[in-house]
Amino acid sequence: MLIKTCEILMEMDEEKFLSFENLETMNGKKRKYFSTDPNGMREPMDIKGKIYVETLMSSNGFRNLVIKLLKEYNLKISDYKIYLRADYSELNQ
Repeated sequence: MLIKTCEILMEMDEEKFLSFENLETMNGKKRKYFSTDPNGMREPMDIKGKIYVETLMSSNGFRNLVIKLLKEYNLKISDYKIYLRADYSELNQ
């Protein structure tokens, strides 16, 4: 969810997204959530080969980061929908 959101937002405005590396409000108190250098991050995931996002965080951490991202892009949080699909394939075997 976080990775796909980051990819979509980067397509909307790449320059703004890359600037998150240097914004204090878009990073944690002790560690960076966005960086062009994966060293120093615990579980970085590559976003379109240009920046890394930290993925080692709680579910609430993911939610809070997505909310921050949406606010930076002036998007309504209420317009952001996530659809989950149940996968019962292993239960039927």
